[in-house]
Amino acid sequence: MIEIRKQVLDLVRSVSGNENIIEDSLLLDEGWIDSLTTITLLTEVEEKFSIVIEADELSHENFNTIENISKLISSKNGNKTI
Repeated sequence: MIEIRKQVLDLVRSVSGNENIIEDSLLLDEGWIDSLTTITLLTEVEEKFSIVIEADELSHENFNTIENISKLISSKNGNKTI
């Protein structure tokens, strides 16, 4: 899961254009990403990890932290490390 978190952090930094984001950042609550960036991030995550995120999984809770995004990815990939 640590490897997934690192990949997600790199992806969030890339999509947001902000290298100051850290693993503990509250992405939505602190304004690091907005709704448009979240959709871009969703697309990038699906492509990078070969998963499909359902509409009901696109939630504030799932996309507010690097850890929660990583958990979502892990659950979609049968909890295997990517």
